[in-house]
Amino acid sequence: MCSSLYEGLPTTVIEAASYCLPIISSNFKSGSKEIFYNGKGGYIFKAGDYKSLSEYLIRFYNNPKSFYRKERFCRKNLHRFSIKRNTNLFLNLIKKLV
Repeated sequence: MCSSLYEGLPTTVIEAASYCLPIISSNFKSGSKEIFYNGKGGYIFKAGDYKSLSEYLIRFYNNPKSFYRKERFCRKNLHRFSIKRNTNLFLNLIKKLV
């Protein structure tokens, strides 16, 4: 669960997905929507809305299967955040400038 109001790149969310953990996250300005493909890979609630968060926690307790399905989708798409991929993209940008 990530209940942040703001984060740059939420590496804790990416790490949790890589460890096969289902994730519930607030919709802070950067990160969660991209990581979850707008909700296809995890559950997103409005930042500061503790009632929605509690509903998701109850839903997880009662039926965790849907959360694990979304977790699998998210994990399969984590390659977009790999260090190797992003380093290569950055190096290519630098090469274009030189």
